[in-house]
Amino acid sequence: MSRLAGRRVAITGAASGIGLETARRCAAEGARVVLIDRDAVANAAAAAGIAGAIACSADVTDEAAIGAAIDAATRALDGLDGLVVSAGIDLMAPLGAMDLAQWRQLMSVNLDGAFLTCRAALPALRASGHGSIVLVSSGAGLRPLARRTAYCASKAALVMFGKALAIEAAPQVRVNSVCPGAVDTPLFRWGLDQGEPTQQLEAVKQRYVLERIATPLEIANAILFLTSHESSYVTGTALAVDAGRSFH
Repeated sequence: MSRLAGRRVAITGAASGIGLETARRCAAEGARVVLIDRDAVANAAAAAGIAGAIACSADVTDEAAIGAAIDAATRALDGLDGLVVSAGIDLMAPLGAMDLAQWRQLMSVNLDGAFLTCRAALPALRASGHGSIVLVSSGAGLRPLARRTAYCASKAALVMFGKALAIEAAPQVRVNSVCPGAVDTPLFRWGLDQGEPTQQLEAVKQRYVLERIATPLEIANAILFLTSHESSYVTGTALAVDAGRSFH
């Protein structure tokens, strides 16, 4: 397969979930990939399972660390054509039970991390002449969820961040967001564990027209499209990959 033949792609949050599946799909389609994650052990293990992949350990909230990781990725790949910002965390709590430290931590990872990562990668992406940034937002950034005020706010902000950056980065770099619905990842399973798992899962399914949750591969396929030349006339969009929840 060669939909990404010759492209050089860095992916944050790549040690598990959507980020890991995206790294696998990009590599399978001919890209050279660098996996970036704050969990160095898990990230190295993930990269070891992908032919030719390189692992870089960095916390996206650490300006120096993520800058060094992007620099290392650019040097290792001799340039950069694609960036997938998949690092993110969740917080399930009503506003009255949320403290400022929790709010700031979530915003730091979900929003500040995207800012720092994109800022570090933008020069190399511009230099490629056909760069692409894909931000992993959420369906919760399009339609709200109860007990997720901070999370929804961060993901909605990420969508608008991408739209504004698409104007600034054009014409050399396209910027798009994907907004997944419920996806069977460790982060999703963590959310289920906050309540009664079986009842929670059935309740989640009923919010979707297709009445099921997604696999990471289904989201990775959408990201693959947005980072490939197939989407060469697409920028500034927020693609809902959510089984119809955002309109249902």
